[in-house]
Amino acid sequence: MASIDAFVDFAVKNYQVDPNRIYMGGYSAGAFISWEYAIKHPNKVAAILPLAGAVFPRLKNEICKAKDVSVWAFHGVDDQSVDVKKAKRAITAYNACQPITPARLTLFDETGHGSHQQVLELRGMHKYSVSGDPFDENIYTWLMSQSLSSN
Repeated sequence: MASIDAFVDFAVKNYQVDPNRIYMGGYSAGAFISWEYAIKHPNKVAAILPLAGAVFPRLKNEICKAKDVSVWAFHGVDDQSVDVKKAKRAITAYNACQPITPARLTLFDETGHGSHQQVLELRGMHKYSVSGDPFDENIYTWLMSQSLSSN
């Protein structure tokens, strides 16, 4: 976590980075890390996009620290590597914190652990499970609409 935070600080200091528009995303283990960063540094990240991941069990009681960070998570219903129930529990716990904007969880039927390709390449738009939030918006447009000042 310290290395990631140092990288964020370096980027803000040395590049034209808007510190109100820092986004974290990750696939699988990276999704767990994006959740952790949001919990540990909620004042630095405007939004997270966890793909096929959830919250580390050791952090489940701290999830409300991230309630001001916008969250849109994605997961394959048939994921055999990270059970979709873990993602659902993370979103339920987060939304129980009463964030200004409830977290979204988009699910893909008949998709395993590789749902990230459908998300990042926008191929999964309008092909999501009716049991989850719709994937009806470009994720890049959604990210750019998030900022610390609006959260």
